[in-house]
Amino acid sequence: MSNRNQFIAGIIVLLTTIGIGLWQFSIMQANTIQASALSTQVGNLAIEKATLIEEYQEIKIQVAAERDSATQELALVFPSDENLTNLTRLFDDFATKNNFNTNPFFVSNISYRSFEENDDSTYRYVPVSLNISTSKKNLTKFLEYIESSGSLEGEVRLMTIEELTLSYPKEYGGKYNVDMDLYAYFDNK
Repeated sequence: MSNRNQFIAGIIVLLTTIGIGLWQFSIMQANTIQASALSTQVGNLAIEKATLIEEYQEIKIQVAAERDSATQELALVFPSDENLTNLTRLFDDFATKNNFNTNPFFVSNISYRSFEENDDSTYRYVPVSLNISTSKKNLTKFLEYIESSGSLEGEVRLMTIEELTLSYPKEYGGKYNVDMDLYAYFDNK
């Protein structure tokens, strides 16, 4: 019986070894499948990372261009210095576009005084005196022009009317004589 017990013990050991082997094989197969899935996921994440980096670079370029554009637009309406040449050009351009024989607009005098700072020093302004000879239609158009100044879409320097003196024409449809004091604002850098 001793051979029989050894035989049975051998079969039990063999079956146990086969069972443990199959169990280890299934664990190894599960690990292989999991490793393959993780490898695929790593590949997908690498592709997604590259796509996101590319999108980021495109957005970064676009944002930089928009920032530059906004900075340029802001410099037009709220410049960093008094820039009297461009301010004079602004008035001249308006007069050129709106001066007609039947509908006149003529700036006879522009005078600038030295710039001033406001109380909290966040901005400065140049006092401007204008003498204008104009029709009623162009006077209204110019007042709307000053009112819309500072708008980024209009690209007109920020200005306010501080004082306005108006002489009515002697006859209907005649010219108005206007004396106007404006403030043209600029940044206090």
